[in-house]
Amino acid sequence: MKILCFVLLLLTGGAANAQRIAAKKGLITVDGQPYARFESDGASTLYISSLQNERLFVVKEMVLPNLVVAGVGHSSGNVRYLQYVFTASHTVVETPFPSTEVYFRSITPARQIYAARLFQNGTLDPKAVADFVTNNGTPFSDRQRQLAPLPATSTE
Repeated sequence: MKILCFVLLLLTGGAANAQRIAAKKGLITVDGQPYARFESDGASTLYISSLQNERLFVVKEMVLPNLVVAGVGHSSGNVRYLQYVFTASHTVVETPFPSTEVYFRSITPARQIYAARLFQNGTLDPKAVADFVTNNGTPFSDRQRQLAPLPATSTE
């Protein structure tokens, strides 16, 4: 009984520290506070802006045809990923598409954007962006270059 109470106490404490991220009506919020703005093309592209409506980067859902993984959890052989293109620097970053997501939703990149702490005081944090680029890189484009005959395509 003591162990059960202790486990419940730990779970309650962990849930209290978790931050609630939402992406609705063109606004990304964290615990109800505005974090960044976004516009969607209605399909697979999000345009991310500062709270002052300055467009900063775009997030696209991309597909890499990869026949090597066909049949190993990916019946079609396609690998989905998110491509971030930072407008000012023309820097490209790629992150894996969460395996728990069935289709592209604005909350998916919103969680990644907040986890990387890309915004500080409503504007893009250059150090966080540099860290994001270093930590993620472009593994899917690198793989695409190895599989040169197969082009990566947007899901639009």
